[in-house]
Parts: sequence; structure tokens; C-alpha cells
Amino acid sequence: MLSYWLMKLKGFEVFIKNEYTKNINLIKYGIIGIIGLGVEFFVFYVMLRIVGFHYLIANIFSVVIAITHNFLLNAFFNFKVVNNLFIRFLKYFSFGITGLLISSGILYILVDLLLLNELISKAIVLSFIVLVQYILNKKFTFKI
Repeated sequence: MLSYWLMKLKGFEVFIKNEYTKNINLIKYGIIGIIGLGVEFFVFYVMLRIVGFHYLIANIFSVVIAITHNFLLNAFFNFKVVNNLFIRFLKYFSFGITGLLISSGILYILVDLLLLNELISKAIVLSFIVLVQYILNKKFTFKI
């Protein structure tokens, strides 16, 4: 009976290890993304509340800084693909700017039309943009 459960446990351990190995880039991307979200939200907050920029200008600053931050971490620590770094950065940055345009449009709708708080609106926008950018960057920027 004990050997049966030990075999089941070993099978589960192998399953978890295989899933982890298959999804390690997604896991790392998620961790980097969470850190990047913190960077982006912090810069947005500083530009909006401390510096006094309009929320759309604060959004531009925060997105550009987060794009650069996340690209460097993904290139060197996650995907470990550093050949053609400038070309890869341009691809990553173009997806990031696409995300910026989309996020600015959604922010405008949420803040100016629906009268939601800027910080709450930014959190809503980030949850959508992160998923879209992961798919685009994995498929086009960091493919080996």
C-alpha cells in the first residue's frame, strides 16, 4: 500500500517538474512582469501625484521606463536571447508603444468619460495590456 502511494507521489513530482520546465519562461515573464508593473505604477504615481503631470503624460513616462526595464530583464535573465539585441529591443519597444496607445485610449475612456480615479484606471488597463504583450513578445521578440 505504501509503495503504491510512493509511486503516485513520484508520478506527481515528475508531472510538476515537467510542467515547471515547460512553463519556466512564462513563470519568469510573470515575475519580471510583476516587478515591471510595480515600476510602471510607481513612476505613474510619482509623475501624476508628485510631479503633477497630466495622467496621459504620466502614462507615457511610466510605460517607456517599464518597457526598457522589462526588456532588459527578459533578454538577459528570462529568455537569455541577447543576439541582435537592438533589433529585439525595437520589436519589444514597438509592441510596448502599441500597448501605450491602447492603454492611453482606455485610460481616457475610464478617466474622462467614466470618471474613474486615475490610479484605479491604470490598474485596470495594466491587467489587460500585460497579457497581450506577453503573447506578442514571446511569439515575435524572443523567439529563438
